Amino acid sequence: MQPFRACTGEVAQAGGSTQDTGRNVVASWTTGWEAYFVPTIAPTGAAFTTVGNAWVAEAERRGLPNIRSMVDAIPALTTDKAINMFEKFGVFTKAELESREEIQYEIYAKEINIEARAMINITNKTLIPAVIKYITSLAESINAVKAACDCDISVQTELLQEASGLLSDAKVALAKLEEVTDKGLTMEDGAERAAYYRDEVTTAMAELRAPIDKLEIIVDKKVWPMPSYGDLIFEV
Repeated sequence: MQPFRACTGEVAQAGGSTQDTGRNVVASWTTGWEAYFVPTIAPTGAAFTTVGNAWVAEAERRGLPNIRSMVDAIPALTTDKAINMFEKFGVFTKAELESREEIQYEIYAKEINIEARAMINITNKTLIPAVIKYITSLAESINAVKAACDCDISVQTELLQEASGLLSDAKVALAKLEEVTDKGLTMEDGAERAAYYRDEVTTAMAELRAPIDKLEIIVDKKVWPMPSYGDLIFEV
């Protein structure tokens, strides 16, 4: 409250209005934070990462936990401190908290499995066929231009090579995702299975997404079977 009182006192002595008071208060508080935020905030992904990293370091300095995933957060339900608190106020018993912990691990693994299976189906049945169709049209275009005249076909050739390479990368990543997802289904429910889905399955999903995102940018919009990010942002 000291900054507020100081500002209001200064404005009152100068005969300022209530709006002036608010402006001075905001200016007073903003000045103190600018040194921390302004150098790191800019309209780029790297800048937002810098802000996040700064807060990670600040949390560490303060001795605060930095919980990076749902799987890492679940054990907080059954710490001695949590159990004592819930039992003290008659909310949950230790057994009830342990059962909730098991349920949360199971929910996490099942939800990631559903997402991975959906990703596999969409890639196999929709995206790969669309890319093959686009690559085929590029190849036919190259052959047609070659037959018609001695023209520069470097652009079509480069696009064909890039799309073919990304399609190959996507197929490799898809096979890996199918493998790790199948393995996850053979594991018993619990913390180990949830950690496996976090570490292995979500990583494989990200590896598949990488080439697919690049293909979305270069494949003909009329051929691409799903709304692009641009469509979702500006046309929906």
